[in-house]
Amino acid sequence: MKVRKSLAARLYRGTANLVGPLIPAGLRTPAHHLSRRLTRRLEAEYGTIIDMVSPGVTVVDVGANIGVFTYGFLSRGANVVAVEPQPGCAARGD
Repeated sequence: MKVRKSLAARLYRGTANLVGPLIPAGLRTPAHHLSRRLTRRLEAEYGTIIDMVSPGVTVVDVGANIGVFTYGFLSRGANVVAVEPQPGCAARGD
């Protein structure tokens, strides 16, 4: 059974597909993080997990994907070890 995405989700993805290639590689994860934050599409646990992190601690992000949580940890001043086993996702992480 094919699940049809909402109009908002299709517009979001379409815009991301158009704008994404124009963003320099080093800014893609921060831009993705910002867009997800503005559209309230961050994972439900994101705020709780980020609030546990303080400057100078070391965080291990296992399954880092493209680095949305990693970016949040870094923005809090943490030292981050990000591990992503999928080569496609690891290559996209800035």
